[in-house]
Amino acid sequence: MTATETALRRFYDAPLPLHGDHTLTGDAAHRIARVLRMGPGERLRLFDGDGREVEAVIQRATPAAVGVMLGAELPSEPSRPRVTLYQALIRPNRFEWLLEKATELGVAAIVPLVTSRCQVRPAEFGASKLARWRRILIEAAEQCGRRTLPELHEPLPFDHALARAGGPIVVPWEAARIDSPLLGDALREWKAERRRQPDQEPSITVVIGPEGGFSVEEVDAARSRGALTVSLGPLVLRAETAAIAALAIAVDA
Repeated sequence: MTATETALRRFYDAPLPLHGDHTLTGDAAHRIARVLRMGPGERLRLFDGDGREVEAVIQRATPAAVGVMLGAELPSEPSRPRVTLYQALIRPNRFEWLLEKATELGVAAIVPLVTSRCQVRPAEFGASKLARWRRILIEAAEQCGRRTLPELHEPLPFDHALARAGGPIVVPWEAARIDSPLLGDALREWKAERRRQPDQEPSITVVIGPEGGFSVEEVDAARSRGALTVSLGPLVLRAETAAIAALAIAVDA
């Protein structure tokens, strides 16, 4: 990718037509015309959150509507393991920071969890909060260059979430620091097994607890569904730090 390409501003807009003229409205138009003061002749990129990204040239620009001519579609991105983050609810500012960083790391889906030790309850997260979370995902995707948006689910009780989890399920747990494998070692074994079954879509589920950690009962329930408790090293990490550390390992598995 050249320096000129990396300099192009990226904006989320869906659905995107295949070619021809297209008009952006709402927040995207406002940012292009009013905030960034971009005008006719300037180039940008548009992505639809489902994997398509195209270059476009601005034809007209007002804060209410920006008309563009769609150009070439960029080549598809290389495939990666599908990593789903099951994250127990933590304090809102830290949870929102985590949404941003998980998007930058390439997580495919985010499922908020309600666990026994959560200090935050799902009643605090209504439709307006979900809309705010989605806006955070979009802005993070625009910034980091990814073309897909993570799937964002409503908060689920821990047992319901476990029933939906797929692929190898790994649970970093502070009590597993001594007698459990490191996450990287566990995923290397999984990767070796995946090579013997190339037709299966690679998928990993990472389950992270709240500030107070998982209860023993929750860990036992996860293990009964085939989850593997793993270690992230000798130190006890904050919930959001543990999530980022685990995702950074999992997305490269």
